[in-house]
Amino acid sequence: MGQDNLDEFGAALRGEETLRTFLEEQSVGMGDATIEGLINSIESLLPEVDRAVMTDDVAASLLASTAEAIRTGIHGWLDDDLACVSPWGFDLDEITVPVGLWQGSEDLMVPFAHGEWLAGRLPTAAVHLEQGEGHLSVMVGAIEAMYDEMLALAG
Repeated sequence: MGQDNLDEFGAALRGEETLRTFLEEQSVGMGDATIEGLINSIESLLPEVDRAVMTDDVAASLLASTAEAIRTGIHGWLDDDLACVSPWGFDLDEITVPVGLWQGSEDLMVPFAHGEWLAGRLPTAAVHLEQGEGHLSVMVGAIEAMYDEMLALAG
């Protein structure tokens, strides 16, 4: 896991107020970041395979979704991070609907071991643990397959 995520989830483990302060500091300028600024801000989270797919189009899409996500504040980001370090109120093996799980071995945003852990706990998952792929490259390279699989699983 990249240093940025270690810092972020370390703050989450220390509690909501610590995380809120961390995210507020991180969000400064994100809404109007440039492509170069985006890449620099997540540098510790980008293995070479993800850098290779960071075209202007991919970066522009990330910029737009980031700007929209924090347009009204960090509330959703805060909630997501806290959910990652808190019980969800159900066990993963209770999920009975189809699930698509895609994870790249080079992912520095979500550890590959987490994908393996999830795969062992999601009984209905169509699991794709992709060697040599990162967080972005697995999506960029397989997005059509992901859509097709979800349509097939949905019946």
